[in-house]
Amino acid sequence: MPTELSLPQFSAAICIEGLPAEIWAPVYYPANERVEGWIASEAGKQYSVCWRRKGDTGCDVGGVAIIDGHQIGGTSRIVPRGAMGWNEYSGKQTSAVTERPFKFGEVQTTDDERLLIHQQLPPRPGEIVLEIYRVAIVSQAHRVTPSSSSLLKSNIIHERSKKGGFHMTSLGSERRARPCSSVLVVPLTPLDVVPCATFVFRYRPAGILRAAGIMPPLAEAPLYLASRIEEDDQDDIDQAEAEIAALQNTLKARIIELAKRKRVNVEDVEADISAKKRRVHV
Repeated sequence: MPTELSLPQFSAAICIEGLPAEIWAPVYYPANERVEGWIASEAGKQYSVCWRRKGDTGCDVGGVAIIDGHQIGGTSRIVPRGAMGWNEYSGKQTSAVTERPFKFGEVQTTDDERLLIHQQLPPRPGEIVLEIYRVAIVSQAHRVTPSSSSLLKSNIIHERSKKGGFHMTSLGSERRARPCSSVLVVPLTPLDVVPCATFVFRYRPAGILRAAGIMPPLAEAPLYLASRIEEDDQDDIDQAEAEIAALQNTLKARIIELAKRKRVNVEDVEADISAKKRRVHV
């Protein structure tokens, strides 16, 4: 499975605990420079939104992350023309040197009617969108001004919301982040008020994706894996048969030795052993 969504000039990925997530059922819309896909989320695990420029775009570009339908402060980044490395949004910026990391949270339901009245759900839960724009810088760097967060502050929602079992993004405890500053930008041209590339990652628990047919069932192991399991099973059987044969040969040699010592027939020793086995069994 791919771990990146890719367009002609850019690619993007979601990294969960530092590892790129597999992307299922990607769909491309070339006319709109848009690509969508599904990832399996795991409750309690932190994630980051990553993207890179694949070639010279001829201008500066800016990326904006929209989590569960809300643009999050500190997730806009300006990338100068020619810069080709990966850019990472790992959390909501709380100062020039601190952030609160993104993490998947499991949603629980309640029948408390008070929660239904005061609850404000995110507009697009279970969705991570990255929009990339062509921009021009019009001011020098200045200090980051923290903004309030609209992410879900509680993982308990009313049962009528029909979101039970799904995941939404929450924020972890504040931690140190790479120092950053802020600049003011404007669209490069009047046409650049719309993104030049859009990546959409929809996230759900793996069980929901399997039930929807987006991920394969667990029972369907790859053919090469099934073949390897059969080979391993046959090796175990062969080894067990060899060990049994060795034990039988040792027993036969021991019986012959006892018969010679007692000066009796081998059959008599075998009959004596069989009789003792029956007594022990009873």
